[in-house]
Amino acid sequence: MSTKSEQPAVAWAARATHYRWYVALVLLLMWSLGQFDKLGVSVLFVNKSFMAPLGLLHNPAETGLLMTAFLIAYGISIFFWGLVGSRLGLRRVMLVGLVGWALCLLWFTLASTAASAIWSRAVLGVAEGFLWPISNAITANWFPLQERARAQAVWINGVNIGPVLGFSLLGGLLTGPAWRVAFYLIIAVTVAALMPLIAVVVRDHPSEHRAVGKPELEWIASGALEHQKAVPGSERAHVTATLAGSLSNGNAWLVMLAYLGTTFLFWGISTWLPTFLASSHHFSTAAITHWTQFAWMLALVAMLAVAWGSDRNLKRAVFGLGSWGTSVLGLIIAAFSGSPTTGAIVIGIALAGANVATLIGQNLIHSVVVARGMATGSGWILGIANIVGAFTPVIIGWILALGHGSFVAPFLFLAAMGVLSLVCGTILALRGY
Repeated sequence: MSTKSEQPAVAWAARATHYRWYVALVLLLMWSLGQFDKLGVSVLFVNKSFMAPLGLLHNPAETGLLMTAFLIAYGISIFFWGLVGSRLGLRRVMLVGLVGWALCLLWFTLASTAASAIWSRAVLGVAEGFLWPISNAITANWFPLQERARAQAVWINGVNIGPVLGFSLLGGLLTGPAWRVAFYLIIAVTVAALMPLIAVVVRDHPSEHRAVGKPELEWIASGALEHQKAVPGSERAHVTATLAGSLSNGNAWLVMLAYLGTTFLFWGISTWLPTFLASSHHFSTAAITHWTQFAWMLALVAMLAVAWGSDRNLKRAVFGLGSWGTSVLGLIIAAFSGSPTTGAIVIGIALAGANVATLIGQNLIHSVVVARGMATGSGWILGIANIVGAFTPVIIGWILALGHGSFVAPFLFLAAMGVLSLVCGTILALRGY
């Protein structure tokens, strides 16, 4: 065991090697590609070249099914991918999921009916379901708890970078008759770049990679949840190494409910943002692209700033209260604002709040589940939240149809779900998380 005088040298040497951050960068690429193929569909909602052949024009409820079918399958599969990953290996599961991901994107581009497009999205949801539990398990294995918010911010920011870069480079394709080309390019990058990088850079555990030395391994091991006295209940955290143990943890259920509200916020705003800008404020296609990029860039910066603060004191829920509150307030203002510019700015701020809340939700999971149980523990927490939250896009579509296209009721509904997160987050904050 290292003496106290040796610990600073060990920590310095480990940070100097920083191989673990290369793993985080590979996860960033994976999440950037995955988020673009998710939200690229939301841009297609305003593309008549896509909507008309499938019979989706003036049918917001069925249009919402393109995202809801994906999210339902996504949520259900998250739990099972977590179980499979803990048994067959994390890297192996990632590669299998990516093969299915590429095939489903190809299927989507070939769909000639709304039903075929919806089914392709549903199966894509199954293929991509590994993302959350496997990424969280890799992070838990490769990073000490006091670095995990920043590590997660790296790859979760793929949620922001994917749309920003994707819409910048491929936005013109998505809004025109050549929209399929954008998805062909995503398939090519996935197969030619992402999969080889995972095979070379990523391992299930840092001890399995020869580029990781003993000092870095010691630094990672020293940051296990069980060793963090600043986190409530850390001395009993070992019980969450099993599925039954994490299911019996009341704080884990509070985290799940807080994250459930977050999924409503995130998918409700991100899916319908382009439609809100187009129908409520009559922005041009170019303006929609610019305002959408603004929203995702704002989220990127906010997430990095919050991750730094969250790692400093490990009080994740306190930061969550700010992000959920910001999103709720932004939605309420956007619902009643008559100014196009004000509406675009505040809905962008609301989306940034939902993005930061997504990061905080992941941080909180790492505060209640140990690394050994992360694949299964995060699997059920995120699985339940995403299954229920999967109905958000189609619910918003139905409310829009009933309200003749008005976004007042949809945004107030989303704000109410944000209040659920605020209540759960307040309880967790009072308990010291």
